[in-house]
Amino acid sequence: MSSSCAKDAPRLAAGRFTEVGLPGIGNFDFVIVKHKPLSNIVDDFAVIEFQTGQTTSTGKLVDGFKKFMKDGFLKSDVTYNFGVNSYDIWKRTGSVKYFV
Repeated sequence: MSSSCAKDAPRLAAGRFTEVGLPGIGNFDFVIVKHKPLSNIVDDFAVIEFQTGQTTSTGKLVDGFKKFMKDGFLKSDVTYNFGVNSYDIWKRTGSVKYFV
């Protein structure tokens, strides 16, 4: 970007908020907001919600992570399989009764 483009570009600020509630919906983990400095008018925003699940047979996935940390890349023809333990997730949330 040339200096004239940078000078002419609008200045923007950003804010990060945690556990933002939306009545009737619930809470979001994070909301990132882009706005002009000293303005309460929102230019753009992103909602971030983290979800987790139990995994199984992650040995190959750990091998892949170690290889990436050592070499800085992974070969595209190599796979690092693992499983997701859906039954355990359903059991913990009480949903298993619908799937058994």
